[in-house]
Amino acid sequence: MKWIPIVVFAFLSVMANTVCAETYHDMFITLEIPNNFVGPEFDNGIPYATRVFYKKAHADKKKSAMLQITTYDFGPKMPEITEDESGSAADKYLNQFLKEETKHRSRFMAARPKRVELAGYPASRVAWSANLDGHPVIGVTFCVIVKGKIVNLQAQDMKETSAADLNAAIDAINAVRFNR
Repeated sequence: MKWIPIVVFAFLSVMANTVCAETYHDMFITLEIPNNFVGPEFDNGIPYATRVFYKKAHADKKKSAMLQITTYDFGPKMPEITEDESGSAADKYLNQFLKEETKHRSRFMAARPKRVELAGYPASRVAWSANLDGHPVIGVTFCVIVKGKIVNLQAQDMKETSAADLNAAIDAINAVRFNR
C-alpha cells in the first residue's frame, strides 16, 4: 500500500509533462507547443515578418516534424480589412504563401483551401504534400488576419513517419489564442 502514492505521483508527473512542453507567447499570440518539440528557433530574414520554429527530431536525428509560426506586420502598408473581409483576405494570403512554398519544395501539391475558424477569427486552411531535399513531406498551413497582421501557422512532417507529431502540431494550431 505504501507504493500507491508513489505510483500516483509518477503518473501525474508524466501526464503533466505530456500535455505541452512550453507555451509560445508574443504580444498577441499564445500557442501551447506539443511535448518534445524543441525551440524556439527564429528566422528574421523575411522583411516585415517574425518566423518562429519548433521541431521534434525523429529517431534518425536528420529529419524532424515542425511547427512554424510566422507573423507579418506591414504596419500602415497593410490595407484596411474589415471583419467581413478577413476570411477572403486569409484565402488570398494563403494562396500567396503556397506560391512561395513551391519555390522551396519540389512536386508541391495542395488541396483546395478550406475556410475554418481559429480562436473566433475566419481563417483559411490547406493540406499539402511535396518533396523537401528529396524526401516526401506532408503538411497543413493556416492563414488568419488578426489586428491588421497576417498570421501563417504551419505543421509539417515526413510522409513516411507516424502522423502523431503532425497531428499534435495541428491540434496546437487549432487551439491557438489571440490576445484581444
